[in-house]
Amino acid sequence: MPRSPPVKRELLTRRSIVTEGYLREDGLMEIEGHLVDVRGYDMSNEWRGMVTRGTPAHDMWVRLTVDASLTVVAATSSMDASPHRTCPEIQHCAGNLVGLSIASGFKKQVRARIGGTAGCTHILALIEAMAPVAVHALAGKRRDEGRSATLDTYLPRSDGSHPLIGSCHSYRPGSPTVSMLWPDYRPSERDVE
Repeated sequence: MPRSPPVKRELLTRRSIVTEGYLREDGLMEIEGHLVDVRGYDMSNEWRGMVTRGTPAHDMWVRLTVDASLTVVAATSSMDASPHRTCPEIQHCAGNLVGLSIASGFKKQVRARIGGTAGCTHILALIEAMAPVAVHALAGKRRDEGRSATLDTYLPRSDGSHPLIGSCHSYRPGSPTVSMLWPDYRPSERDVE
């Protein structure tokens, strides 16, 4: 369904996040993310001088290398553009993610390791956008193993529940989709609204 035409307007800001998953020849996967913020107006910056409309205010990269269990085995980040002279001092922060598993609770663990003054809010936002791409990349890696292997990419939570059930309308407990994909799943009373 097409959107209605907008009222006449002026661009103030645009954030673009691109995330991609790759299979390396050694069997590991690389999840790469790129975040770019641009303004629709010229702005003065104490460090960079005049940042003209359309020039990135933030231009940042992250690469996570993960294994088949979705454990981060290497992580790097870089900043091609940032608003403050001190921002690049923290671009190494992604390295603190080595050893984390991209599973339930990943975002909370990431914030504990590189949130607040231990990191950069933009790098953090980028990594959070990259986590689902890692799961999709693993599913792509398993594509020749069949549909069940792809669906099994989503590891059960510690309480035995499935992380996709309850995550959206189509995966609501008892839905036709859940019944077809996970016929053995029986919603508990707490799952049923």
